[in-house]
Amino acid sequence: MDPSDPWAAYARAQSLADRYDVTDKTWAADEAAAEVIERIAAGASIAPTTEANLLVNRAAKHRRRRRIVRRNRARLAQAQPHPIHLILARAELARIAELFDRNTIELLVGVGMGATYNEVAEAVGVPVATARTKVRRARIRLAA
Repeated sequence: MDPSDPWAAYARAQSLADRYDVTDKTWAADEAAAEVIERIAAGASIAPTTEANLLVNRAAKHRRRRRIVRRNRARLAQAQPHPIHLILARAELARIAELFDRNTIELLVGVGMGATYNEVAEAVGVPVATARTKVRRARIRLAA
């Protein structure tokens, strides 16, 4: 494919996002691919550095968000949600409880709250590789 073709930038970004593991990098690649599509649809030209800049910016955004969540974990735990959100959360937790065992749920919650895989694996008592695999498989199953 011709490197100056705007669809080449999309194909490269999409190839990075087309994975089963969900990380900051895959989210960044997916968002970059979506941005390239929007620019193509708008008829905007795409410079050769645009794709790389989009990937770097989106990855940095996800790292910043994860740091913010990690720093404010205690405050987030104290927050009082709206009652309707509690009802919806209970329904979603009931669905998740039917799909997964307690260890997998603890891993998902820990990683979702911004803890590292090492921290969560140690808390649950499983090896880090097992924690990563369980979280990846659980995310795939939840997305299905």
